[in-house]
Amino acid sequence: MLGYVLAAAALIVLGLYHLLPAWLADSAAGVVVAAGVVTFVRTVRHVNNIAGPMGTAALIGKEAIARTPLTPKGFVAIHGERWAAEIEDGNALTGATVHIVGAEGFCLKVRNGPPPVGPAKLPGS
Repeated sequence: MLGYVLAAAALIVLGLYHLLPAWLADSAAGVVVAAGVVTFVRTVRHVNNIAGPMGTAALIGKEAIARTPLTPKGFVAIHGERWAAEIEDGNALTGATVHIVGAEGFCLKVRNGPPPVGPAKLPGS
C-alpha cells in the first residue's frame, strides 16, 4: 500500500517540476491511486472470507467425547474444550463418542450413532 502512495507522490512531484507533462503525471498518479484502492478492497474482502464459521456453528457435524454421563444432560469435550451438552436420543456413558447436531445457546445438542447426513440447523436459522 505504501508503494502506491509513494509512486503517486513521485508522479505528482515530476509533474510539478515539469519533468513530465502535468496531464501525464496527474493521469498516471490517478491510475496508481485507483490500483492501490482496488488492491486494498480485494485484500479486505479476502481477509473477511477467511474466517468461516465461529462459535457453536463451527462445532456442528463434529465428534465429541462424553466427559460425564449424558442422561440426557452432561458435559462433552471437543478440541480440548469442555461444553455443556444434551443428548437427543437416549443416554451416553462417559467416554462415548457422540456427534454434535445443533446448539441452543452454549449447550450443544448431540446424538449417538453415525454422524448426521444433512446439514444441521441452529434454532432461528
